[in-house]
Amino acid sequence: MNYLAHLFLAGKNDGFILGSLLEDYITGGIENPVNRLLPAEVKAGLRLHRHIDTFTDSDREIAACKQLFYPGFGKYSPVIVDVILDHFLHKNWEHFATEEFDVFKNRVYHSLTTCYTEWQPPALQALVRSMVEHDWLKSYIHFWGVEKALSSLNRRVKQVDLTEAVPVMKQHYQEINSLFLSFFTRLKESCDTELAAYGQ
Repeated sequence: MNYLAHLFLAGKNDGFILGSLLEDYITGGIENPVNRLLPAEVKAGLRLHRHIDTFTDSDREIAACKQLFYPGFGKYSPVIVDVILDHFLHKNWEHFATEEFDVFKNRVYHSLTTCYTEWQPPALQALVRSMVEHDWLKSYIHFWGVEKALSSLNRRVKQVDLTEAVPVMKQHYQEINSLFLSFFTRLKESCDTELAAYGQ
């Protein structure tokens, strides 16, 4: 899952929101000598992020989505699917959210720029600044936004051009949307259960 989905599934707790992004900037176990110093709510957000990744990686609908991209992109298909899932979440926002998208987006941006900032490593601070400045979360609804997100990943990919996945996405649009709706309904239910266990 990419940024939008992780932030949405984190709920409204500021620690969970930071944890949903911080996972990509830490290494090792959550209770290792370095990470155990993090605030409890941030660590809970890290655990939720890992729960989401495990759920997604083992899901049958997600496997079917990856297969659509495998002929042209091989091992990079999971990366592509992670990005495009944010598009389909935005497209189906009212199906899953009780909060208007712009209200959600502004709440998350405010949280990331004002709460727990002392726990954000410099690289994450830079990402948050760019996310807010360029309004990444809103851009996913557009094909050009998906293409831009994939283009930024091309810096780490030499064998293929990930932006060429956008025509494949368009070709299989309705099929991917149906797979997403089934998958995300189950994922959100699972995450809501996890949040409830933390009193969220």
